[in-house]
Parts: sequence; structure tokens; C-alpha cells
Amino acid sequence: AAALRRMLEAVTTVEDATGVEAAVPGYRVAGKTGTGFRLVNGVRQPGEVASFIGMAPAEKPRYVIAVFVYDPQAAGRPVATQSFRDMMSFALRHSRVPPAGGPAPKFVVFPG
Repeated sequence: AAALRRMLEAVTTVEDATGVEAAVPGYRVAGKTGTGFRLVNGVRQPGEVASFIGMAPAEKPRYVIAVFVYDPQAAGRPVATQSFRDMMSFALRHSRVPPAGGPAPKFVVFPG
């Protein structure tokens, strides 16, 4: 579990990663973006369902938040990641969870 949390931190820390907007300043965040579609009576609807599911602090999680956004224009990912960031920021500060004791791990990402 610790190794997976560490890998999922790349989603919020690596430049141009899909979840960079979900990062919470001062905290280590691990998470995963997702994209799906919506069916109504078995018929696919226009657009997409974007999601971000994450946890913080990544080194010893206290909270998990899942955000799902249906957007008929297929542009929901920024809404999901930014909403996660705002909710997680509130939860951590409201509960007085101390900021990260150190920086997030550095990742080497190879071009795909």
C-alpha cells in the first residue's frame, strides 16, 4: 500500500501530469484521475464523466475524497481536480493536520 501511495503521488507532482491541479500546497497528495461515460437507458450520453480520487497526507492518509463531474462538453477534469484540491485543503486545515514533514518523492517519467 505504501509503494502504491508513493507511485500515485506522481499524478499530482510530475509536470504535465493529469492531476497536478489537485495538489494541496504544503501537503503530499496521492491520487488518480479517471475518465468515463454516462449511460441513460443504455444509451451513451454526450460528453464524459471525469473523476479524481485522492488521499492526503500521502505519507499517512487521514482523508480520502472522490469527485465525479459529468460534463456534456468533455472538459470536466479541471473541475474534478480543482474541486478535490479545495475540499481536501479545507478538511486538512479544519482538522489541523500538520503539513508534510518533507518533500514528495522525485519521479523520473519516461516519454510514452
